[in-house]
Amino acid sequence: MVEAINNTASQHRETATGRTRWFHRATAAVFLLSACYFSFFWIAHPAGVRMRDFLAPYTGSRCLWAGCNPYDLSQVQHEFARAGGLEQDHPTWAFEPPVYPPSTLVALLPMSFLHYHAARAVWYGLTACLFFAASLVLISFVAESYKPWAMLLGAFLYWSEPVGLLFNIGQPSGLAASLALLSLWLFFRNPRSGAAVICLGISLSLKPQLGGLFLIYFLLRPRSRAYACKSAALGAAFLIAGILWLTLSPASHNWRSDYRAQIANSQALGAVNDPSAQSGYARQFTNAQIVFALFVNNPSRDTNFAYALGAILFAAWVMIVLRTSEGDLFSTLAAITCIGMLPVYHREYDLVLLMIGFPALIAMMSRRQAMGWPTLLCTACLLSSPHYHHLWIGLETNARIFALIPDERIRALVFTRWQPVVLGVLACIYLFAMCRLDQHDRRQP
Repeated sequence: MVEAINNTASQHRETATGRTRWFHRATAAVFLLSACYFSFFWIAHPAGVRMRDFLAPYTGSRCLWAGCNPYDLSQVQHEFARAGGLEQDHPTWAFEPPVYPPSTLVALLPMSFLHYHAARAVWYGLTACLFFAASLVLISFVAESYKPWAMLLGAFLYWSEPVGLLFNIGQPSGLAASLALLSLWLFFRNPRSGAAVICLGISLSLKPQLGGLFLIYFLLRPRSRAYACKSAALGAAFLIAGILWLTLSPASHNWRSDYRAQIANSQALGAVNDPSAQSGYARQFTNAQIVFALFVNNPSRDTNFAYALGAILFAAWVMIVLRTSEGDLFSTLAAITCIGMLPVYHREYDLVLLMIGFPALIAMMSRRQAMGWPTLLCTACLLSSPHYHHLWIGLETNARIFALIPDERIRALVFTRWQPVVLGVLACIYLFAMCRLDQHDRRQP
């Protein structure tokens, strides 16, 4: 009798193990197929990959060699034509003005040696490979029994609109985020800190407002402070090299005023970076400025309010980090990432940065914490939001919605400008998760 019971229990365990292995293999297959589809999208649909965000930094980098001004549109257009670019290869130049810092131009110098069509193919492939590596890095930080769920989240990320935009327009955010995540893995899981310094330093050069979020965290931790200082020095070297190059070139000795003018023009009324209530582009933004713009019709005050909100949340984040000895790495990084997207200009493609919080999200769900479901819901809504723009706009103009919400500003906030609100809620959730973990650690004997 006992032997029969033991045999039955053994058979149940083997069946459960078989089901687990099947689930692991199935989720791994879904993740790999999703990654392969987007990695090889170029081969299947080369005409659909416009790479518009790659144009300005790539051409600006070529201007360093050619001795032209990378912040003068007429010179940029001429250099783009010299690189082999055609009229159909770019949208209106005003839609993608040259507003990348000199450090980005220096970081892209290897690309500038290539013909435009070869350069954009290499850039697409490099972004795809490093983004895939960054996805694997995140999965490696998840406990073995929960890795299938991490793979499903990764597959969902690959099919989200922000990732599609990153791949399609060649936005440097994808490469910068991937390098920052790789530097994380190299520092914590691999003794090659030199490679970690290089990855984070290049990330800082490509997107200072992105790599800088990781840098702040590492600077606050004594264990990683030296590593952070070396990365900051490398990023500063890229920036200084770009500034000196532009200053010493006769064609670009006035680059500072031209650079500021390009930024101002991009934020003018009706321009691509206009956050005002009348702007059609604003629904693609994720910064809090577009929310304040609905209620405060003053561009400088909108910006000040957005920065004030970011400063308050950032101060809370710093206090929590300094109170904890180590804390949960990914809750901490997810919180600063969400906070960093609120006061600084960001678009929907930057929402791929939410992937940094995937390990923390899985940990919350595995512990059955009450914060897990709200975190999952906010993350899913933000990553899915671009798919439903037409739906939200249709609802905003619906007669019944007019009757229910007569105030035009509230309707715009609810249906077309809600992303910063959800992003702020998600930042607060991660801050609360950091506090909960800190309190839990303090209660331990």
